Amino acid sequence: MIPASPGTGVIAGRGVRPVIEAAGIKDILTKSYGSNNPVNVVKAAFLALSELTSLEEQAHMRGMTPHELHQRRVRRKAEVQEAS
Repeated sequence: MIPASPGTGVIAGRGVRPVIEAAGIKDILTKSYGSNNPVNVVKAAFLALSELTSLEEQAHMRGMTPHELHQRRVRRKAEVQEAS
């Protein structure tokens, strides 16, 4: 699962799409490697969604404030855009 730019929508296979939409995610790209068995793909989608963490949780794990982590992400994104 890869975050997509706003307006992209949900680009996912038939098994993953309902799971993603039920989770309320609006913009995402998905790709499955290996098994294409719908049951296994849905299980993998649930596992991936259960492992998502919030900005606050990520900041706490890194010993930063949420504001510091957000600013770091913004700076990194700007650097990547300048390099392109």
